[in-house]
Amino acid sequence: LVVVSKPPNMLVHRSREATRQDRFFVLNCVRDQLGKKVFIANRLDRAASGLMVLTFSGETVSKVHESLQSEESMKEYLALVRGEPTWSTLQCDTALRDKDKAYRSVRNAS
Repeated sequence: LVVVSKPPNMLVHRSREATRQDRFFVLNCVRDQLGKKVFIANRLDRAASGLMVLTFSGETVSKVHESLQSEESMKEYLALVRGEPTWSTLQCDTALRDKDKAYRSVRNAS
């Protein structure tokens, strides 16, 4: 396994979102540094920063997916806000929307 810290505004791989200004992609950078092909075990949106797990085989990707789907695995998200929130805990239960205002499907791991 390889775990990398993806900075915000960096694409994981070439896609339709890529522009001419996009010169670096997570997959390419890791592959070039390690000298071998890597596979994505988890995804992060372009704007998001965070840890990405990469593997050296498709078989290991499947094992990582199983592990991340298990009840023993926990994901935690941190949101930075301006000002002083009036709440100490907030639970978001609204479905996410894509740019075209269509609802994204949300998969519950439980």
